[in-house]
Amino acid sequence: MPNLSRKLTIPKKTYDVYSTQHKRKQMSKDCFLLVENDKRLFPFKDEKGNISKELLKAAIVTGVKYGYPEVVTKAQKLLSLGEEVKKDIPFQMIQKTTDNEVREIFGIVAVPNEKDADGDEYTEEAVKDACYVYNKDFYNIAYRHSIRIVAEEAWLAESYIMPFDAEIEGTKIKKGTWCQRWFIKDKELIKQIDKGIIKGFSLGGYILDSINT
Repeated sequence: MPNLSRKLTIPKKTYDVYSTQHKRKQMSKDCFLLVENDKRLFPFKDEKGNISKELLKAAIVTGVKYGYPEVVTKAQKLLSLGEEVKKDIPFQMIQKTTDNEVREIFGIVAVPNEKDADGDEYTEEAVKDACYVYNKDFYNIAYRHSIRIVAEEAWLAESYIMPFDAEIEGTKIKKGTWCQRWFIKDKELIKQIDKGIIKGFSLGGYILDSINT
């Protein structure tokens, strides 16, 4: 069964977090490249939730050894991208509709070639790649980037790149923008939307440029 090896210079503190399945179940599923039959395999984030190049290297070696090509591919892609930089970018929600039990929200996740709150810009290709990776490998949402929201509370209806310039509810959306549509059923989340506490989507992830050794 795939496990970690200290031979790959994994920091002891990180190694200890994942040393048993019991400990792994105390970590978020988002820290693993594969969850199979309730077993959490191939951790790739350290004890602080940051992507770890040591764990990615371990996942590649172990994935090859035990025959997990999809894990190897995913780990290689993350490793090739490079150094981690966390981003947390709020975007205004531009549309919401109501019925008795479900709230529908539509909004912008990321806009290409425009500076974000930190003064950074993303190319149209980078936004598209982020959207496609999210749609393929993640497909989830969290409240304030920490509390996972299950499908019974909210579910994703659409996640796509706008193929042309458009205008929705009076808001102009440029070609290449990443948009999402969610249906919210959780009463507390709906209440926070109505009160303006939740105002839009916030992009939480990793932008990797180079690996520090």
